[in-house]
Amino acid sequence: MPVYQMLCKSCDNEFEVIAGYDEEILPCEKCGKDAKRIISFNKVNTINDDARWIKDCLEVVDKESINPVDVAFCKNPSRSNYKAWMKENNLRPMEPGEEKIHRGTVDLTRVRREVLEKSMKRHKITIVSTALDK
Repeated sequence: MPVYQMLCKSCDNEFEVIAGYDEEILPCEKCGKDAKRIISFNKVNTINDDARWIKDCLEVVDKESINPVDVAFCKNPSRSNYKAWMKENNLRPMEPGEEKIHRGTVDLTRVRREVLEKSMKRHKITIVSTALDK
């Protein structure tokens, strides 16, 4: 049987009781007078709610933009609007380890050159000729 919340108007006592769905009036556990079942929400289902961090993403959205994707995300910061906004702006979530690299602090040209040089050094082919013209 479900748990219902009851309210006694005589002594203003609010209490919970296990009762059948058809028992709307029960005696108050404090004064014994009639207590009526009240509507209560014991547990709220939040499984379909979007994550709180999505609203934090609004800090970087251009609020004055007329782009429909930006407007939709600002108006309703849901997971689907977040994904559409990320796709529209060619963005992606940061991968683990990327938080150490910040935009503007790394010279990508230098990094590419160093990676290429190391790769060429690792895969270097040396040709040795022997003098066989005796």
